[in-house]
Amino acid sequence: MLRMLLADDDPVFLSKLERLLTQYAAQQQRKVWIDAYPRDDLSGFVLQSYDIAFLDIDFGDRRGAGIDLARRLRQKRNDAIIIFVTSYVEYAPEGYELRAFRYLLKTDIDMKLEDYFSQAAEQFAAAVEMLHCYSLIHDDLPCMDNDDLRRGRPSCHKAFDEATAMLAGDVLLTEAFEVIANAPADADVCVRAAAALSAGAGSRGMVYGQELDLKYEALDATEEQLRLSHRNKTGALINAAIQMGAAAARADDAQCRALEHYAYGLGLVFQIVDDVLDVISTPEQLGKPIGSDSENSKTTFVTLYGAEGAMQLAQDLNNETCAELRRNFGSKAAFLEQLAQQLLVRKN
Repeated sequence: MLRMLLADDDPVFLSKLERLLTQYAAQQQRKVWIDAYPRDDLSGFVLQSYDIAFLDIDFGDRRGAGIDLARRLRQKRNDAIIIFVTSYVEYAPEGYELRAFRYLLKTDIDMKLEDYFSQAAEQFAAAVEMLHCYSLIHDDLPCMDNDDLRRGRPSCHKAFDEATAMLAGDVLLTEAFEVIANAPADADVCVRAAAALSAGAGSRGMVYGQELDLKYEALDATEEQLRLSHRNKTGALINAAIQMGAAAARADDAQCRALEHYAYGLGLVFQIVDDVLDVISTPEQLGKPIGSDSENSKTTFVTLYGAEGAMQLAQDLNNETCAELRRNFGSKAAFLEQLAQQLLVRKN
């Protein structure tokens, strides 16, 4: 449950803010506890118990009193989310020195509150991208794929050195979970998101897939083995991203299972198309070297079925994945279907 503190000397606005927060929390099925006070003298209150504080800045003739209140709150709880809601902008620099999460004008409050509540999903998405970037940095290292280019530019260990690349990846991996922990959401939602990302990235997911990928380089892998490798190396992280979004939206168990089926189907299609692009694309289009699979005698779906046959398999898998998605979500699945279709025509 999120505990919110509202402090504003305008009782009409205070009541409006409390009503808006209560309504939006109900719409999003979020549990909140709101304490609303028309004053800044809260010395007798346990400030460290609040997760989020919406504070006015001026209280009557006490200019900047809300800044002082925010400073006391920050001293009591370093991770509290502070949002200033005021009619004035001149205190913005001082507010940001206190690491204010947002600085909102009262005239914009109706529009901006929804933006605030979407921040949890956005921070979860940022965490996925951080972890994905870590995986790419490490994947390019000489001990892994030994690739010199990534997204059309020198890979991290080429632009800097191997030690820097290792440390950069370590930082991105570690701080991804800090981003999740600090997301403006209920604790149970953040825990679900962190669990999804760790499962998708660790020994039961991406890292295991990378181990299989390296193992099968020296073997004539079967289709079953390729599917297992791609399910973990690619599908697991895609599933993590989708399950984190599901956590932010408070999806139920049945919805999460349906989304998991979609995610792993998407991951396999992505990897099959990647195998094809390694054969038919150019370094300029792909942003990385091509032909490395063939040079390393690595078995791919193109090795097994040829480029045309592999693309047909990808199309069939995509159709199956999207059909299952429609059965579970109907028209709400339109965006995810469109995303799946884009994988078949991507150029990089």
